[in-house]
Amino acid sequence: QDEHQHDDHEDHSHDTLIVLLSFDNGAKTLPWFTVHDKTKGLELKELVVRFTYSASGGGEIHAIHTKKTYETAFEKKDGAGSSDREGKESGSATKKRFRVQYVWEEEGDVDLQR
Repeated sequence: QDEHQHDDHEDHSHDTLIVLLSFDNGAKTLPWFTVHDKTKGLELKELVVRFTYSASGGGEIHAIHTKKTYETAFEKKDGAGSSDREGKESGSATKKRFRVQYVWEEEGDVDLQR
C-alpha cells in the first residue's frame, strides 16, 4: 500500500536537508550546505555560486566560492502571506524552492616576469 501517515511529532527525517554540489565533471565539489533546518527555523533563500576561470587556460575553473542567504521562520511569518502554485502559504510550510545564481569571473593574466 502506497499510503503514508505523517506525524510531525514522531517523524524527524525531514527536519534538515543538506545538499552537495559538484561541477566540472566532479573535479570541483562544494562542501555540504543546509537547504532547510526546521530545528533552527532556517531556509535557504538564495545561493550565489561564483566561478573564477582563466580564458587563457581553456576556460579552466580555478576556484568556486559561494554566498548563501537564509530566511528565518520569523521573517517568513512576518512577511506578506503570499501563496505558491500549490496554494500553500509561504509562512506555513517548508519552501520547495530557492534561487541559484551563477556568476562567472575571468581571472586576470598574471605577469610572471615581474
